[in-house]
Amino acid sequence: MRLFIAVKVEPAIASEIARWLAKVNIPGKKVSPENFHLTLCFLGERPESEVLQLNKILLKTLCDFNSFSLSFKGIGVFSHLKEPRVLYLKIHKGQKDLCLVQEKVAKAIPFYKADKSYAPHLTLSRLKENVNQNLAEFISQNEDLEFGEFTVKEVTLFSSDLRAFGPVYKALVNCSLVD
Repeated sequence: MRLFIAVKVEPAIASEIARWLAKVNIPGKKVSPENFHLTLCFLGERPESEVLQLNKILLKTLCDFNSFSLSFKGIGVFSHLKEPRVLYLKIHKGQKDLCLVQEKVAKAIPFYKADKSYAPHLTLSRLKENVNQNLAEFISQNEDLEFGEFTVKEVTLFSSDLRAFGPVYKALVNCSLVD
């Protein structure tokens, strides 16, 4: 079972982002609004028997972590403009809190090993080769792009089923943060 831990984007904010995406011509394969999330830890293929263990870890690790506000501002790309692979929204407000949650969760999962440092973001599109050269201009034009603010109230363990039309995510465990 393919697993990851993430923060789901509030539906009202996801709808705003989806409306904007429908108006602009961005390259690549756009992420479906129902799949908007901020990955904390990608766990990869894990046995289903670990779901209960992960639930306990999340509950214990986040039992005293307060909910926090989060917002997006601006657009970026991974890895760099010459060979971009991912177009994403940057985190504006709440980045420090999101990184603290990620760090706590990552340290608490005994088998989790990150292959790179954590870079919080919301993926908008996965880019293919031969991306339009106007991408730098598009990023510059949208550096002040904002979609409002929402409160992060929970962290979720998801399963990911990869299909031809795109991934299907299923929430397995929701861990509430303290209000």
